[in-house]
Amino acid sequence: PVQAAVLDPKLSGRDLRIGSATGSGKTAALAMVLAESLPLGNTMNAGNDKQSPVGPSVLVVAPTRELAAQLRHEFSQLYASLGIQVALVLGGGAYREELRALRRGPAVLVATPGRLVDHMNRGAVSLANVQGVALDEADQLLELGFKDELEAILAACPKERRTLLVSATFNEPVRRLADKHQRKAITVQGTPLGQPHADIEHIMHVIHGRDQLAAITNLLLAAGDDRALVFMTTRLQVTEYVEKLSQRGFSVSGLSGEMSQAERSRALSAFRRGATRVLVATDVAARGIDVQDVKLVIHAFPPRDAEALIHRSGRTGRAGQQGRSVQLVTPMDTRRIERLFSSAGLRAKMQPVPGPKDVYLEHDRRLLELLVGMEHQEAGSQKKLAERLLKKLPPAELVSRLLSQIQLQLPCEPESLAPVFPKAPAKPQKKPFGRPRAPLHSKKGDSAQAKPGKRPPPRRRKPAKPGRSASAHAQP
Repeated sequence: PVQAAVLDPKLSGRDLRIGSATGSGKTAALAMVLAESLPLGNTMNAGNDKQSPVGPSVLVVAPTRELAAQLRHEFSQLYASLGIQVALVLGGGAYREELRALRRGPAVLVATPGRLVDHMNRGAVSLANVQGVALDEADQLLELGFKDELEAILAACPKERRTLLVSATFNEPVRRLADKHQRKAITVQGTPLGQPHADIEHIMHVIHGRDQLAAITNLLLAAGDDRALVFMTTRLQVTEYVEKLSQRGFSVSGLSGEMSQAERSRALSAFRRGATRVLVATDVAARGIDVQDVKLVIHAFPPRDAEALIHRSGRTGRAGQQGRSVQLVTPMDTRRIERLFSSAGLRAKMQPVPGPKDVYLEHDRRLLELLVGMEHQEAGSQKKLAERLLKKLPPAELVSRLLSQIQLQLPCEPESLAPVFPKAPAKPQKKPFGRPRAPLHSKKGDSAQAKPGKRPPPRRRKPAKPGRSASAHAQP
C-alpha cells in the first residue's frame, strides 16, 4: 500500500512525510520516490579518482549502521538496471575505503549522520548537488541525539531540493524538524500508524525473574529451527545471554553498540544466512535488521516505550509472513506493560510459558510435519525392505523403532518453571457465627456441653479483703 501511495502522479516532486508500519515496504517506496531525483547517467566525476570533492544527487541518512547498510544493499539492487552507483559511509567504517568510494562519484549516498558530517568537515564530500534528501527513521535520528548533525547536513544541501521524512511513528520533535526543512509537505500513509500489524501475534508470558533464562530456553526449543531474535536492554546482558545460550547448545551470536562495525556485520551476516539461528541484540538492531524469515521475537526485558515495542516487534511478520512477538514480564510489571501495549495500539494474549511437555509435543509435531512433507523418490530395494520389515514387526512398533533412530535432538533439555499464579487454597469450613462458648465442667471433672436454652450461672467474685490491693503483692 505505501508503494502504491507514493506513486500517485499528484505527488511528483513534492516533499513527503511517509509513514507506514515496519516491514511494510517503506524502503522500496523511498527508492521509487528518490528515483525522480537521479541523473540520467552517473555523476560527471564517475571513474575519476582525482577529482574531489564529489557530490551525490540523492542523499539518504539513517540512524544506525545496520539500517544504513541495509538501505545501501536494497538501493543497489533496485537501481542496478539503471547503472547507478550507491556509496555507503558510516561510523566504524574504514576511511580509506569510503574516500575511494566517494571519489568514484556515486549518484546515491547512504550515510549515518556523524560520519557524513566528518567527511563534510574534511572536504571529502559536497552536498551542493543534492536534488533529493531523505531522513529514514527520523524519530530515531532525533532520539539518538543527531539533531545538530541533521541541521548541518540539511543546511549544506541546496534550498531547492526535495525532502522526504520516513518513519513508522511521527512525534512532536519530528514534526518540528519537518516543518522547518520541508515545503508544503504532504503526509502519505500506507498502513495507518498505530494500526496493529495483522501478521504479528503478540503474546505475554508472566514469569518469576529467576526463571527468565529457563523461559527463553523453552521458547527457543519450541521454535525448532526457526530464526529467533532476543532483545536485551544492555550490552552486558547481550554478552551474558550469548554465553549462557551457547552453553545450552544453541547457535547464537550477539549484536550491541560497543562492537566494532566488522563484528556487527559478521554477526548480522551469520544470522541472515542461517549460520546462527538466534541473535541476541540491544535496541540498536531494531531499526536495521531486515531478515525476511525471523519467526520469533522475544523481549527478554521490556522495551522502554511504545515506539521501541513497535520497532522491536516489527523485525518479524515482514513482507506478509507470519511471526510471533513474545514479551516476558514479571508480576510486578504486568500492569505497566499492559499500558505500554495499549499506548502502542496492540493487544497481547496472556499465556503460560511452554513447559517441558509443551516443548516435546511441539518437537513431535515438527517432526511429523517434516516426515509427511518430505519429498521422497521410492526405490525398488527400499520398498522390498519395507515389506520384509512389516512382516517381522507390527507397523506401530516398526515406526517407533525407526523414529528412535532418526529422532531430531534438542540442543538441551527443557526447563520446569515455577507457577506464577498458584492454585487457590481450599475454602475453609464455615465457623459458627458468634463467640465460641467455653465447655462446662461437671462435678466429676469431665467436659460437658451446656444444655440448649440454658446458660451457666454467673461466677461470683470474692470481695477483696480490707487493706489489701493488687499492688501490695507486686514484686519490687
